[in-house]
Amino acid sequence: MVKNRAQLALETEVLENWLTQQNIPFTQTPYGVWYSYTNVDKPYKYIDSTSSPVLYLNLLKLDGTPYYEGKRIDNPLSNQSIPTGILRVMQEIPIGVEATVAMPSLVAYGATGDGLLIPPNTPLIARIFITLSSQKNNP
Repeated sequence: MVKNRAQLALETEVLENWLTQQNIPFTQTPYGVWYSYTNVDKPYKYIDSTSSPVLYLNLLKLDGTPYYEGKRIDNPLSNQSIPTGILRVMQEIPIGVEATVAMPSLVAYGATGDGLLIPPNTPLIARIFITLSSQKNNP
């Protein structure tokens, strides 16, 4: 337990340093994820339990290089491979707005990594775009 708390404190410090280097404001959630999106002039619409969202996801290192090619994920709310931090913050990001999300490994891929390219205990940055399956637009 002590080791996990120390790891989370270290990653939180790393992410907070990264956030201060960005030229955009971020909102912190109670579950330790930060997000930012550009305000738009139209009314916001958010996903809910009746939505059929589509998620465009790009997972990045802190230096901005991608781990993988960006991908489209249909029905992301039922997809087990999406980090918990992304799933939770999706309800706070408006549909049709590109957002940047920063999260510690605790709500990303944890102490095991993703088993491929993302190492264990790695905080992540993600660029996300949420649309509805009935919409035709791609980011």
